[in-house]
Amino acid sequence: MNQQIIMKRAALMVLALVIFFACVATAFGAAKINTCSLITKPEIEAAVGQNITDSKLDIKESRLSADKQVFESCQYFFGPSRVLLITVNPISDPASKVKKRQKGMTVSDVQGIGDQSFFIAGHGLLQLNTYKDNSNLLITTTVPDMTEEASLKTALKLLMIKALTRL
Repeated sequence: MNQQIIMKRAALMVLALVIFFACVATAFGAAKINTCSLITKPEIEAAVGQNITDSKLDIKESRLSADKQVFESCQYFFGPSRVLLITVNPISDPASKVKKRQKGMTVSDVQGIGDQSFFIAGHGLLQLNTYKDNSNLLITTTVPDMTEEASLKTALKLLMIKALTRL
């Protein structure tokens, strides 16, 4: 067999392997994340200092992404009309763009959690927004009394660290 034919076959074999492994990686990367398994009820109760009264999985279509991605969030209810929401999205916008959209909200960076993290606070809500690998994980809670904001920030950081280990 001549050298040129051997090289073409070798190149085709390598190309076929690259395509195969790219397909496998895509299939595994698209695995669904169960948001309700990222943080347990006892972990949330310990962090917020209140009993969880109920939880539910909520599935919605994103209003912000151009391709209308569907995402899951897990809602935990505690105290009088309090909610803690955990959401995982594929990254569609960089953190800088998300931060710029927060009109009338306070945005503050958080060091040492995920690839990049920041809090968004205001209008009775507190959200820890974390980028890790190809995911954007959000933990959001209601804050009826802003004197609780500092303790809730600590709680959300602890919960985010736990969630990232299960992502």
